[in-house]
Amino acid sequence: MCTGPPRCIIHIGAPKTGSTFLQKLLWANRDALFEAGVHVLGERQAEHYRAGKDVRGIPFDPSDPGVDWTGAWDEIADAARRSSAPTVVVTDEHLAAATAEQAAAAAASMQGRDVQVVYVTRPLPELLPSEWQEYVKHGSTQTYDSWAGAVLAPRPRGPGRWFWSVHDPVSVTERWAAGVGRDNVHVIPFPGKSAPRDMLWRQFAAVLDVPADTAVLPAREANTSLSAVAAEVLRQVNGQLSDDFPPWHQTGVVRDIVANEILNPLGTGRPTLPADLAEAAANRYRQITAEMAVAGYPTVTEVGVTTPIVSSEPHAPPTTAEQLDVAVAALAALSERMARMRDDRRSSELRMRRLRRELDQIDMAHEATHPMATRLDRAKQRVRDAEHTSRVVAGALRGYRAVRGTGSPGASSDG
Repeated sequence: MCTGPPRCIIHIGAPKTGSTFLQKLLWANRDALFEAGVHVLGERQAEHYRAGKDVRGIPFDPSDPGVDWTGAWDEIADAARRSSAPTVVVTDEHLAAATAEQAAAAAASMQGRDVQVVYVTRPLPELLPSEWQEYVKHGSTQTYDSWAGAVLAPRPRGPGRWFWSVHDPVSVTERWAAGVGRDNVHVIPFPGKSAPRDMLWRQFAAVLDVPADTAVLPAREANTSLSAVAAEVLRQVNGQLSDDFPPWHQTGVVRDIVANEILNPLGTGRPTLPADLAEAAANRYRQITAEMAVAGYPTVTEVGVTTPIVSSEPHAPPTTAEQLDVAVAALAALSERMARMRDDRRSSELRMRRLRRELDQIDMAHEATHPMATRLDRAKQRVRDAEHTSRVVAGALRGYRAVRGTGSPGASSDG
């Protein structure tokens, strides 16, 4: 447990480097971590996501049905100042894109706490296909070749600008170190496929200064990476969506349902690059490794290999037949899902109708037994009795019935 001054650990990503794994683990073990002196701020991860948007000055779209994030970082910072825990944690993988000024402002808001930053790196050849798929899930229509070419260009353009804003380790760490100090920036290498499943958590727990067994790993979840064929099908689906298709539907429907649930298990093989782009990726990765070695961060020697990484898989774009097979299977799975949703909706509607009938019966029973209803019935009966003994009352009732059209002047009425 931390024995020095109170700390604030800001995990800034990068995207596609195990951020979701760490976040789910932190929230699933929030109580145990709090007992160990680590307070995961807020009530849910979405608050950290909104706070990250606020820090980076992303304007909120008023037509977005989600929660406005204006001022969200101030709420997180206020929670950090009020927390009695020795260590507080904020985690949003998009914070890697913060400018030096934004990073410094975010750190300064954690008054009274020593701010430390955690940044996870991943080998470029592993990162490229994962990031391209993320772009496609968010609506991109660029092919993998075209996208990678833009990212690896000498002067990155389009998606390359965002990519390197979060995946250039030297730039990211320098921007944050300017506000928190170089000694307070922790660079963690993303474990390779052969590493133990808890390796990333063990490295993160070391920064938190808690035993790794403080947290229990969640059940292994299905990999959300798409096959090369499934990603190509989704890319073409994006091209058929209307220009005004809302981004929140792109996230909630296309990414979360169509991609991660429907297309995820379909097809085999991951996207590959032609030889020239694969070699460009290997060269850029060697350059990154060398630059980080010069930067001198403690874990840089573990960041990756120093030999060229060139894809051993032949570059073969998905065939039309393969795409058709996946598209048909996806349409069938989507049809089954829609059928279940329709059955669920009908079942919910039936339950609502039954509840409304029950409520109506309760209301009628309440009205019938309510003291005011009883007094009103007695008053009506007195008026009807007086009709036979008072010409004034009888005349008044005849006029009332004529106006309402409830019967002949002499007819009896409950009115």
